[in-house]
Formats: sequence, structure tokens, C-alpha cells
Amino acid sequence: MTVTDVTTGATFSTSSKVRGAQRSSAEWIAEAPSGSGRILPLADFGTVTVGKDNTGTAGTCFATISGTTGAIGSFGSSIQQITMVSNSGATKASPSGLSSDGSSFSVTWASAGP
Repeated sequence: MTVTDVTTGATFSTSSKVRGAQRSSAEWIAEAPSGSGRILPLADFGTVTVGKDNTGTAGTCFATISGTTGAIGSFGSSIQQITMVSNSGATKASPSGLSSDGSSFSVTWASAGP
């Protein structure tokens, strides 16, 4: 995995293997950090944009599953969008729908609630 800040050009890359992984899913995650045995407050990150339509960087939001490589949207009805909510049900972060070519989306911070 490589994360690139397209504004500054800074990058971070890591690679690892997980024994026994089914190689049947790919995930793009924006979530609250945890520490000291609890979930910490989610920072107001504004909107995070992912994919070529948003960043101009080709090949982002692509995955290879069972030998097939494609944009996240090319994997059909198995795609799941998950909205982060607080224990009280208040929305904390929400993903957009996929772009028309299925390669891009965003996640927007929604609340400073608990």
C-alpha cells in the first residue's frame, strides 16, 4: 500500500502478507483512532478524496481479487459503504457514492459528537 499526499508529494509505503487471508476483499478505511482501551475522538478531517477522479492519480481505488484487477466499482453488488456513527447514532463520517466510472469516492467528517 502506498499513501501519497498529492499536495506535498510526501509518500508512505508498506507491504505485508497475511497468512490464511482469503484475498477476497479490499478496503479503503477512514476511522477514529483508538488508545488506552477506548476509541479516541475523530478529528475534523474535512473531506478525504480517493481515486483518480479526485486526485488525478491513475490506479488508485483499484484492487485485485482472485486474479481480476479493476476499479472498486467493477466488483458489482459486493461493494459496501459504511457510515461511521456514534453510540447515540449521530453520523460522524460518511462516504459518498462512487463516481460514474466506479473509481473514486470521498469520505466527509460530519460531527464532533460523542
